[in-house]
Amino acid sequence: MCEIKDKAHFTNGVVPCDGVHVVWLALLGLSRGRHFLLSGAGVSAAKALELGFVVGVLSSERLLPRAWELGFVSKPRRTLQVTRS
Repeated sequence: MCEIKDKAHFTNGVVPCDGVHVVWLALLGLSRGRHFLLSGAGVSAAKALELGFVVGVLSSERLLPRAWELGFVSKPRRTLQVTRS
């Protein structure tokens, strides 16, 4: 099962200075965001979809064709990096 989680920071005694603490709170709200940051708990793909912090879940075989459909692959890498941040 695929999970999204932050096990690299708090659970290992490391302060998250890369902005992940801001992202979790923005995506999940204060209570849920803090729970996932402090516990290192994971969020399954299905739960992420249910909570609304992903817009879709695709199999690995379907991912690259969908990226081409949306035009993401044809854009300059730097444009994608700066736009999504």
